[in-house]
Amino acid sequence: MNQTSDPSHSPADRRDTPAASQPLSLRVRAIAFWSAIVLPFVYVPLLLTGLSTWVESMLFLFLLGCNLVALYVGHEHCQSNDH
Repeated sequence: MNQTSDPSHSPADRRDTPAASQPLSLRVRAIAFWSAIVLPFVYVPLLLTGLSTWVESMLFLFLLGCNLVALYVGHEHCQSNDH
């Protein structure tokens, strides 16, 4: 199949499109990127007050795991967004 380039869909147009028309992968990557930044602010208070109960320890490990997943998923956010 012969694919011709459509000048109406340049890379500059993709940057100006609303978030709803962006691919789902870009939105998920952006959410993961910002989650990886915000999550440490959530679990630092747990560390400052101490992990004295089983529930606090499990909550900390859960948040730490979520942060690691968010780092992995969102690590290419700025590189793929062309901003």
